[in-house]
Amino acid sequence: IRKSSGELQLFDEEKLRLSLRRSGADEVIVEEVVARVVPMVAEGSSTQSILRRAWRLLASRSRVVAARYGLRSALGQLGPDGHLFERYLARLL
Repeated sequence: IRKSSGELQLFDEEKLRLSLRRSGADEVIVEEVVARVVPMVAEGSSTQSILRRAWRLLASRSRVVAARYGLRSALGQLGPDGHLFERYLARLL
């Protein structure tokens, strides 16, 4: 797969499982998503496209888990303004 840095790496479905578990998905959902995403992974697939597919499947099963799973991506989409958001949270905490 192609990472966001451009580096090529072998696909590791255990990393996908771990990211799904960290977002709060139970084992049934984790295995269902992995079973549906893994066959779609082709040589040269990007991590972003794999995570997007996983997110769509999660959203159809659990919106709460999907929201947690997509949080990092959402913060990244803030662009340069995301830094201000980080500073705001740092002051709150």
